Amino acid sequence: MIVKKEADIAIGGIAITKSRESVVDFTTPFHQEPSAVLLLLQARRWLFFYEVFKSNTWICIGCLPILMTLVLCLVYAIMYQHINWPTIPVTFAHVCFGNILCQIEMPFKTLDGLADDKEYTLVIQRSTTREILFKNAKHGVYRKLWEKIQQYPKRSLVNSTTAAMTNLQREPKIAYLADKTDLKQHRSDKLCSDGVFLPEEFYNSGFGLVLKHRAPYEKQFNLM
Repeated sequence: MIVKKEADIAIGGIAITKSRESVVDFTTPFHQEPSAVLLLLQARRWLFFYEVFKSNTWICIGCLPILMTLVLCLVYAIMYQHINWPTIPVTFAHVCFGNILCQIEMPFKTLDGLADDKEYTLVIQRSTTREILFKNAKHGVYRKLWEKIQQYPKRSLVNSTTAAMTNLQREPKIAYLADKTDLKQHRSDKLCSDGVFLPEEFYNSGFGLVLKHRAPYEKQFNLM
């Protein structure tokens, strides 16, 4: 609307980019907003502990007490000439729950980890600066993220944050990347209250008011 001269000023979450500055002017940035990644570690609570491992892993865990019993009995019989039965369940409990706790932790903590992960689908909003950033990247982690998006473009590119949050509930193995404030607002919803943020933040973009080229009132806005 600014370019078509249908409006004099545009106020909103409009990030300052080089391509946009070629057609309009921006005021001094009034807000800096980092990008963040939101994901659900476990959405279906009634299967929480079961889904930590795959079925064949649970079978191995079930066989583990038998194997450990035989090994520990043999060790104690050789070293102490008797069997210390309490040691067996204690050792098994430490091994089992130690593995479970490791699996419940966040599967990755960086963008590189997200790019290399084979289970989580990366989701971003169409026609945003982040899509342009990843698409134009020639190398590095941004390029890897774009290649990840291109694997499932219909699932990875959405039209709105609301659509992304809906998909997040239907398919827990989704990592949604957007402005952190926007993600915080949607996470306050009960449906996404279990969402956690990736520790790494990136692409701290500035937001400003949009003005016509060489607008006479630009200096006044910059003094505010």
